[in-house]
Amino acid sequence: MTHYDPVYGELLTSKEVSALTGFTMNQLRNHRQRKTSPIAFINAGNTSWYRKQDVDEYLDEHGPISFEYVVPEGAKSSPLIGSVADNNRRDDIAKMRNVTTRNCWSKWVQYLTEDSGIPIIEAFDRIEAEQVRLYEMATGDNLKAMYPDIKDFNLMRKHDPFRFWPSHCFGVRKVLAEHWGLDVTDQEILDAPVGDVPPTKLDSM
Repeated sequence: MTHYDPVYGELLTSKEVSALTGFTMNQLRNHRQRKTSPIAFINAGNTSWYRKQDVDEYLDEHGPISFEYVVPEGAKSSPLIGSVADNNRRDDIAKMRNVTTRNCWSKWVQYLTEDSGIPIIEAFDRIEAEQVRLYEMATGDNLKAMYPDIKDFNLMRKHDPFRFWPSHCFGVRKVLAEHWGLDVTDQEILDAPVGDVPPTKLDSM
């Protein structure tokens, strides 16, 4: 649950930051004490906060921490249940989860239509098609029947935000996952939290 400050904006607790980034609570505390934190923070008495914008920007650039099983010479180790491929897949899912309602409309649609190399009309068509398909898979709603002219983004965004934002986020995630070659399933795209609906703030490039 985020907290709001009129000066600093949305604030996250250490526990929330730990869940998002993969840093442990002890790592975050040590970084704060030594002033080595890769994410800016706020001290308020005995409580520490992180601005959500700072955390989002850190994740956009670095992503969550990846796991690495290190076996030094002479150390004993047990066989891993998973594999390196599982670790790569974990990274793929983490990258996909960073696409949220806050950044899908501006940052990632702008990337897909301007910088990805996908022709602009094709990018929009693919997003719209996946928007409909995945939202209907998730809810059972017939989005096409409710919005036969699905190309009118603004109609749905302005008048039906609680359907638009999750569906749009799903569509952008799917097209990005295909473009990046991520190993994620449709169900994993649907299961990942999409963020605030409607978003309280939009990020740009």
